[in-house]
Amino acid sequence: MQTSNRLRTALLEGKKAFGAWQMLPGANVSRVLARSGVDWVLVDCEHGNLDDGAMHDAVPAIAATGVSPIVRLPDMQGWMVKRALDSGAHGIVVPLLRTPEEARQLVQSAKFPPLGRRGFGSPIAPERFHPEPSFSEYLQQANDSLLTIVQIETREALESIDEIAAVDGIDVLFIGPFDLGNALGHPIIAGVMATELKDAIAKILAAGIEVSLGCGKEFTDPDEKCEYHPGPPIFHEGQKGWKCCKPRVLTFDEFMDIPPCTTGTHSTTDKPPQLEEKPKQDDAALAQKIDALNAATPSRAPIPTAQHAPTPPPPAPESEDDDPSIEIADGVGCKRRACGVTYKKGSSRDDEECVHHPGVPIFHEGSKGYSCCKRRVLEFDQFMKIEGCKTKNRHLFVGSGKKDGAGSEEVVSSVRHDFYQTPVSVIASFFLKKIDKSTAKIELQPKQLNLDLTTTDSPPKRYTAEVPLFAPIDPKKSSYRVLGTKLEFVLAKSDGTSWPVLRGDEALTGEILQVGRAGRA
Repeated sequence: MQTSNRLRTALLEGKKAFGAWQMLPGANVSRVLARSGVDWVLVDCEHGNLDDGAMHDAVPAIAATGVSPIVRLPDMQGWMVKRALDSGAHGIVVPLLRTPEEARQLVQSAKFPPLGRRGFGSPIAPERFHPEPSFSEYLQQANDSLLTIVQIETREALESIDEIAAVDGIDVLFIGPFDLGNALGHPIIAGVMATELKDAIAKILAAGIEVSLGCGKEFTDPDEKCEYHPGPPIFHEGQKGWKCCKPRVLTFDEFMDIPPCTTGTHSTTDKPPQLEEKPKQDDAALAQKIDALNAATPSRAPIPTAQHAPTPPPPAPESEDDDPSIEIADGVGCKRRACGVTYKKGSSRDDEECVHHPGVPIFHEGSKGYSCCKRRVLEFDQFMKIEGCKTKNRHLFVGSGKKDGAGSEEVVSSVRHDFYQTPVSVIASFFLKKIDKSTAKIELQPKQLNLDLTTTDSPPKRYTAEVPLFAPIDPKKSSYRVLGTKLEFVLAKSDGTSWPVLRGDEALTGEILQVGRAGRA
C-alpha cells in the first residue's frame, strides 16, 4: 500500500511530485487529468463543483490509472473524513485548521486504533491500491500509507504551528498563502507578497523540517568521520533493517547492532549529507519469497491438551549485576534497554542510577512501545526517545560474563511476539529462528501456552515460557506450525471476545483493536 501512494513515496524520498487539480465533476475529467503524466490528482470538494457523489466517481477513476487520488474536504468534520477515506482516497487535505486540538481531533477521525478511532467497514477502499491489499492488510497498513494533510492558512494555526507540526498523525503541512495573507492583514496583491507573509511561510516551513537520523555522537573536529544510516528504519513481516542497506534481522537488539552503512563527516544541520543513493532492497520480492517458504511447511493438526508433560522450569537467568572481577572498558554502553549511558574509566559507581525498560520492544498494528509500560508511539524516532520506566542502582556494563555451563546451550529469556485477530480466532507469532521441530515441546491449554523451544544453532538456544492468554481458547480447535523464523499459532476463541493484548499479564493500554473478517486475513 505504501508504495502505491505516489505522493507519499515522493515526499519520503525528497523528490518532487507533480499533480493536477480537479474542480469540475465527471469521471472522464478525472481520467484525462490522471493520464496527463502526473503523480496525483486533488479532487477539490472545498472550492470545486464536486459533491459527495462526484467525489466517489472521481477517486476510482483516478486510482485505476495508477495515480494517487487526494481529496480536499469542504470542512473539517469527522463524517467528511470517513467518506473520503472509505472511497479509497490516498490522502485528505483539510482546510482552515486553527488549533492543535483540532489537529488531534482530525487524527482521531483519520487513523485506525491505536492512533485514532476510525472504523473499518468499506470494501471499496482496498480496491484503490495496486496490488490490492486484503482487508487485514489495509487495516494494518492504512495509518502509515494514507496522508493526513492540513492547510495552514489562519492566524491561530500560525501561532501554534510548532505544536500542530508535532501532533502524531499529521503528515503534511500545506500552506494556503492567499487565505493566510488575508488573515494576517497582508493580502497578496498583483502577485506580490508582503514581508510579514514571507516570514510566516518561513516559520511554517521551519516547523515542518524532519529531524535527521545521525550518528548521535558529540564531536569537535568537523573533519572527523561520521558513520550513520541515512535511510529510515523498516519493519516488515517481522524483519527489521534500514532502508539504506541490506541486512535484515528479527530481534530489536540485533537491529540496534546493525553497523552503519555510510561514512561522511559530522554535521549539525537537520539533514544528513546528500550521498549517492544505494540500491534499494526489493521488500515486495522478499515478502513473496518468505510467504512461499512459509506455505511450503504444512500446518500441524490440532494438538491434544495432554500431548506433552508439563514444561520444566527455565534455567536461572544471567546475573543483573556486573561481576566485579571483570574489567570494564572505557566507553562501554549500558546493556539495559533505553538507558544509553556509557562507562567513563575512573568514575565512581556508587551514585549510579540506571533508568531503563525491563520489558521487550513491541511493534504491533503500526504502534511501537515496550511491554513493561503503556506508552505507544508511531514513529521510530519517537520510540527511541521513550524514557525508561524503571530505575535500578548501578548500570549493567558487562554482566557476569559467560553463563554457567557455557557451550551446552544459550538461554533466551524473551522473544518478540505479535498477533492479529478475526472474530473467531487469534493468529499469534513468537519470533525465534531455526526452531528444532523434533525437540520442540508445545502445549495448548485453555488459558495458557506452555513453550519449550530449542534451536538448531551451535551451541543451541533455548526458550522456555508459560504464556498466560488474555481470554480462554479451545485447544482442540487450535493449531500451530513451526516456520523458519517463528512459531505461529491459530488460537480458536472460546467466547468471541476481542483481545486488546495477547498475554493476560500485559498492561492494558486502553487501545481498541479492530478485528478483521474470518477467512480474509
